[in-house]
Amino acid sequence: MSDETELDNPQTKIAQRRQMAVDALLESSHLRDALTDEQAAVLLDWGMAQMEAGAAATAVLSDAEADAAMEKWITAVFAVMKGVNRLTPKLAVLDQEEAEYQMDKLLTNLQQLIPSVPTNLALELLLPARNQLDNSETFRRLMAMIVPPAPPTKSIDVASEALIPSPLTPASLEEEE
Repeated sequence: MSDETELDNPQTKIAQRRQMAVDALLESSHLRDALTDEQAAVLLDWGMAQMEAGAAATAVLSDAEADAAMEKWITAVFAVMKGVNRLTPKLAVLDQEEAEYQMDKLLTNLQQLIPSVPTNLALELLLPARNQLDNSETFRRLMAMIVPPAPPTKSIDVASEALIPSPLTPASLEEEE
């Protein structure tokens, strides 16, 4: 197989997109610098999983469409991580208006990645008691908010059920498929 043919392989292109996104993530320490090492590792793992999902979702797109989709995806992942990094140490001391604004920014970016995220529930769970939360609990709640729940374990009859788009696939990519 020639090098040119190998570069045209969809799996190779997906791997290259994923690697580019992960490299950018690893180089961006400002996305996790306000966190403990343990928290930063958890957030970084989440971000890397998102980069994997974003790259995989580009499999059926042309190169130009895939590049645009990955740019949008990476921007949203970075914004969510930046929000978690910023809110973890500061949420308890922000005034209500600023806390709501910061949470709204985080959730808006999260919806680019996971359209079905329950934003009202997330705001209700986090904001009322925020001044009573320490950094560790704030981080735990933020991560619980951004990590989608595990899919149900019951088996489904694929032949009789409509396929449900992955919650990790941005809406704009679902429409392209």
